[in-house]
Amino acid sequence: MLGTAVQAAAPSTIQLVALRHADLAVEDAQAVERVVQRERPDWIVNCAGYTQVDRAEAEPDAAQRVNAVGPANLARAARETSARLLHISTDYVFDGRARRPYREDDPVGPLSVYGRSKLAGEQAIRDILPRAHLIVRTQWLFGVGGPNFVATILRLARERPELKVVNDQHGRPTYAPDLAAALRGSMWRRRQSRSRASTRRWRHARRRRCPALPGGRSTACWIARGTRVSWDLRCGRGKRR
Repeated sequence: MLGTAVQAAAPSTIQLVALRHADLAVEDAQAVERVVQRERPDWIVNCAGYTQVDRAEAEPDAAQRVNAVGPANLARAARETSARLLHISTDYVFDGRARRPYREDDPVGPLSVYGRSKLAGEQAIRDILPRAHLIVRTQWLFGVGGPNFVATILRLARERPELKVVNDQHGRPTYAPDLAAALRGSMWRRRQSRSRASTRRWRHARRRRCPALPGGRSTACWIARGTRVSWDLRCGRGKRR
């Protein structure tokens, strides 16, 4: 679901390489390295995730492979090719006891196997790729292309005269295309920031007549070239994100 929305949000000005699980299993380190070395992307967007929260309690190894080992593999491959990694995570890294919306810098404390596996993936990315990553935590995704809470409630409302649901969970449903647009904007802002920083370095070096600069090629021209982005569109072993 999110992978499809991300693909639809990609601008026509980039070279897009869309990969599903049949094309690339993120938990396979050698496969990840081979694909990233071949494509040489500027950005890797990881939408892969084992998202069956309840099933993860009985399948912790499977959740760990996709949610923790997979992101670590992508981070190492990104580091080797000077790519940046945008990783999708979850509010399950928190303990759910807050009485206000969570902030990025709030203490984490996952209570489930799923949450712990996702947090392990975040930590691996920070350790391996400290200066070239974005981690976006989201919750309650809904949209076209996969089962989700909103679709389930709408279906049950049509089928049953009365519904019974839990009343101790609070969240903000997130429309997958809206999240995809936000991800695109985040990458663009990071790219623009990198462009400005690189231009400042170029101007500073030019004033000092740095001999290492390639002749006749400005940073602005290099930044303006098309961006190659590799999207991993796998959306979970169980339900789609």
